Amino acid sequence: MIRWSYFDGRPLIRSAGAVLVAAGLLLAPAAFAHPDLTAQINRLSEQIQAEPENVELLIRRGDLHRRHEEYAAAARDFEAARALAPNHPEIDFYQGRLGLEAGDIDAAARYLDRYLAENPLHPGAWRLRAETALGQGDARSAADAFGRAVRFSETPSPALFRQWVLALLAAGDRHGALAAVDAGLERLGVEVSLLGLGSDTALADRDAGRAQSYLKRLPAGLKSRPPWSQRLTEADCLAEQSSVPANGSGGCAAGASARLDAQLQSVLGPK
Repeated sequence: MIRWSYFDGRPLIRSAGAVLVAAGLLLAPAAFAHPDLTAQINRLSEQIQAEPENVELLIRRGDLHRRHEEYAAAARDFEAARALAPNHPEIDFYQGRLGLEAGDIDAAARYLDRYLAENPLHPGAWRLRAETALGQGDARSAADAFGRAVRFSETPSPALFRQWVLALLAAGDRHGALAAVDAGLERLGVEVSLLGLGSDTALADRDAGRAQSYLKRLPAGLKSRPPWSQRLTEADCLAEQSSVPANGSGGCAAGASARLDAQLQSVLGPK
């Protein structure tokens, strides 16, 4: 497990290991399957009995098995489809997503790399590849992949921008993280999750002016509510001080560092 601590606003790895839980946190299968999934699987099974070489039916059933968390059955269907159509353009994508959800992170990365070599503009595949990179403990590669997912998405979501920013922070790239926040705000308008990440990053970097520029964009009704009121107080504190403690563990930056630490834990797992 990767553990994070903040010194001078920068995340440092305190102990290393595979972050296999990351993929599960970012792309967990539904906790409760849709009640119609079993019925759909049964209907497809009947069709496959009548058309045993229908690759599309096998892929569809395999993906329903994945959604139902029947990973071994899903893998059998995808392998059967591959045996019938070795050059099918989508099987690598489906097997990559399955591997990520089933916890076979290295296999997922191989399938997705192969898929992306042929489909380099596919935003969903880049997002999955970013999550496999987190599962492998490679925050830098995850940040690059999330960035491509954003770039190739017609309508990137606030959640995708948030994942990109957090991966950059995990990689120790505060400058890049703030640039990603700015890109998200330009694309999405006032998005409070990004304003929070941007202001906390600027505060941890002891940049009062930049933090205040984010906080000025808040809807008026939020400014008196925690944690926004704390952020405003911390920004004012920084603006009034000529210097702050060097390690960022006290003074005006302490609250921002703690909030960033909690956000990273929500993505990369607990300390």
